[in-house]
Amino acid sequence: MSLFRNTYIIKLFSFIGLSIILLNLANKSVYTHIHLTKTGELVIHAHPFNQQDDNSPIKSHHHTALEFLTLSAFDIFTLTVFMFSALVVAQVILSKNYFFKTVVKQTHLFYSKNKSPPLEIAF
Repeated sequence: MSLFRNTYIIKLFSFIGLSIILLNLANKSVYTHIHLTKTGELVIHAHPFNQQDDNSPIKSHHHTALEFLTLSAFDIFTLTVFMFSALVVAQVILSKNYFFKTVVKQTHLFYSKNKSPPLEIAF
């Protein structure tokens, strides 16, 4: 647990995670294309390839099943890194109690010592 208290390690993991997310976003925006498999399925994925050689909507370069699986696994990995990063940010915000204090005060659940709870009147 003391490994994650080191700010250098946290900054390094943050930089690597952000880099993975941004590189995958750039890859998907530039190199997304479609393949037609032997079974008749359309597979949409992204990886760097020479776009000058093939102008058709369904690309003609071929992949093995393992390559399709690897590209799909990389997408899942990137989504996992993004979700983990979002949860870490949420944990940092909640640990600072900014959000929690605001919610408690807005919902009138904040009670002072030796004081009755707030009165609610229903019409």
